[in-house]
Amino acid sequence: METARIYLEKHAAGDPLIKASPEKGLKYIVVIPSYLETRLTESLVSLFEADLPPHPVEVIIIINWPENENPENIRLSREAFISASKWAKAKSTNKLRFHTIEAGFFPVKKAGVGYARKTGMDEAVRRFIQAGQEDGIIISFDADSKCEKNYFTAIDAHFSINNQTDGCSVYFEHELAGDEFPEIVYEAITQYELHMRTYLHGVRYTGFPNAFYTVGSSMVVRASSYCRQGGMNVRKAGEDFYFLQKFFDLGRFTDLKETIVYPSPRPSLRVPFGTGKAITERIKETTSMKSYNPATYDVLRHFFSAHKELNTDRKVKLDQIISGCHPCLQEFLLKINFRKDLQEINNNSGNLENFSKRFYRYFNMFRILKFANYARTTFPDLSVAECAIGIMKRCGLNPTEKMVEKEMLLAFRKRDKND
Repeated sequence: METARIYLEKHAAGDPLIKASPEKGLKYIVVIPSYLETRLTESLVSLFEADLPPHPVEVIIIINWPENENPENIRLSREAFISASKWAKAKSTNKLRFHTIEAGFFPVKKAGVGYARKTGMDEAVRRFIQAGQEDGIIISFDADSKCEKNYFTAIDAHFSINNQTDGCSVYFEHELAGDEFPEIVYEAITQYELHMRTYLHGVRYTGFPNAFYTVGSSMVVRASSYCRQGGMNVRKAGEDFYFLQKFFDLGRFTDLKETIVYPSPRPSLRVPFGTGKAITERIKETTSMKSYNPATYDVLRHFFSAHKELNTDRKVKLDQIISGCHPCLQEFLLKINFRKDLQEINNNSGNLENFSKRFYRYFNMFRILKFANYARTTFPDLSVAECAIGIMKRCGLNPTEKMVEKEMLLAFRKRDKND
């Protein structure tokens, strides 16, 4: 518990938010950031109807807005707080307790989903300390998402079986049909999720060992690991991607495939990028969504396959390996000062196993994404369908010529669910 206390002293987002003492044995806390949400109660109902694990669960809802928010949105937010608070009071039990927090006026420079998640996650750490729980689990969810009935029991089983894991990515599926949104929204989310899965399978095809999805509503981490890694960042978008990189690098992150989270496919302009922004942009376009050219992954696959040979201080050997890379990658390695960094990796690696771990902590998901963007001038983006077909062939999914985008997505989903 000392690590958690030190973390809060140095990095806590603010003061304690919940006065009531936690239940004895509290082990799971769901954190939900909420800003101008219209589906919050639906998400809470989904959690309420889920089967409960043996240990008590809490749900912390952080209703927030920036300090420069207009009066009408503040009014709507406070109405949402009052409504959610009444619902939470009526539904809370000793086994599943809901806490609705009016976090209010976040500083403009910090206001956003990252700071809201951090506020709730830091409060979760406090609750675990109060409960004397050294192995508490922080569950990240969204105010417009839903879950399967076995959501909590699957998480409980996963962390019991994988007792060394620092965290996991929960399997997810966006809604691809329905009456809530226009058809064009479902077409857009089909393309966007296909892009997400094509990209991740492309990264896995390269041989990179720590490739996982980074979806804010589908990530779960141990509170102890959360504190050791410095907590959540305060980015206004992409906070999940940057947050989880720290866990991927440890090599003890896992996939949870026994339940499902259903994020909303709705459009949104509240964040500078991410699913909501991507869907908003997609419905304005008349052409298919683009994705990274499969040739990009081929270049990295060749490079990663020879990475162990980089564990040397022989300049001639290094020259030979790097000169054997695609010119585009050679340029990128020069741009990021790879040789200097590689020397440091070698100097701090006592054996080949340690070298590989350090190498992939350096050339991680963040640098892979940077290279994919850099390589666009050499390998122009293609339609997401073309890219999906290319990656499916490389991954042994055997696509057919007549496959449409939804069928490709379902094939990737099946692979993700069953592998």
